Amino acid sequence: MAGGSLCTRENYRLMRERLMQIVWWKEDYGDKQPLNRDVNEDAKNIVMMDLAILQAEAAVGMYKKPVRVLAREIHYEPLPDEVRITVIEAWKRGGLVSNAAIGRIAPSEAAL
Repeated sequence: MAGGSLCTRENYRLMRERLMQIVWWKEDYGDKQPLNRDVNEDAKNIVMMDLAILQAEAAVGMYKKPVRVLAREIHYEPLPDEVRITVIEAWKRGGLVSNAAIGRIAPSEAAL
């Protein structure tokens, strides 16, 4: 099946290239200038083809991340102690948080 996929990709590339020539028409292409409706239709077709390729790639799992990577993205490691203490002290100096609030957030940090 690898050969079929290669053929499909090449067909897609050729069709997209030709449609782009119509959308971005220049006099040096040799053809007569396309009508506005043809340009609009071809631009729509390019978008539809791109979306179809994206949907097919998503369906076969090309954009799936390993579970280990996903778990790391939703799980935040705690800050190192020295960084956490520095942040809490800065909050206190700036008046952003009181000792009582720090006690509720992190009871062991209330003594800072």
